[in-house]
Amino acid sequence: MGGSPSRSNELLIDRAPDTTGDSRVAYNPPVDAVAEVKAESFQADAAYGHTGGETVNVVLKSGSNLFHDTLYEFNQISNTAATPFFTNKVGGKKPTSRFNQYGGSFSGPVLIPKIVDGRNKLFFFFADGGRVAAQQLDWNRRMFSSRFNDARADGVNQIDFSVIKAFPLKERLNLTYRCESFNLTNMPIFSAPQLAPTNSNFGLITNEANSPRRIQMALRLVF
Repeated sequence: MGGSPSRSNELLIDRAPDTTGDSRVAYNPPVDAVAEVKAESFQADAAYGHTGGETVNVVLKSGSNLFHDTLYEFNQISNTAATPFFTNKVGGKKPTSRFNQYGGSFSGPVLIPKIVDGRNKLFFFFADGGRVAAQQLDWNRRMFSSRFNDARADGVNQIDFSVIKAFPLKERLNLTYRCESFNLTNMPIFSAPQLAPTNSNFGLITNEANSPRRIQMALRLVF
């Protein structure tokens, strides 16, 4: 970002550092906990400038005078995915995979009868999430040190498509459905040829640089 090398950006959450000792992201908040993501290049403000790249600040949500809840589920399975090009070419079966990402949030004013009335002044916000993923390994490969590093592969150029539809159920009850297709046309992008002279596939293209088409569906309930 900002023309700088990787791991040279300043990552913040509510302006507090969010990086590990080797400049990797330390914490990724749940989706429903994020209110804003702001990326700035070449900041001259004295509050920044700890790294040579961009400054990325994630602003978290806060509570309000009304109680709000959200629930969401992202689902991606191999049944809705396309078979990789080379797997299909040899009549093989695509690897079995399952991915589920779920979570929710709960927010509102802090209310303790006869002790604290937090409306207009004191709020809480809680969010949590998790994921369950399983994928079958379809191959292993080994690389040798002797290589010809000047070979070039095609650039990745694919079409992603998404549809979002909101369903107002009641005044304070809304359901949102989202369907996303990655590599919609299932177009294979071939990687560079095998570069290790000691490999039996030397000079051959045996892998893809992109993934075959995958379809992901999600539901989000706000109440």
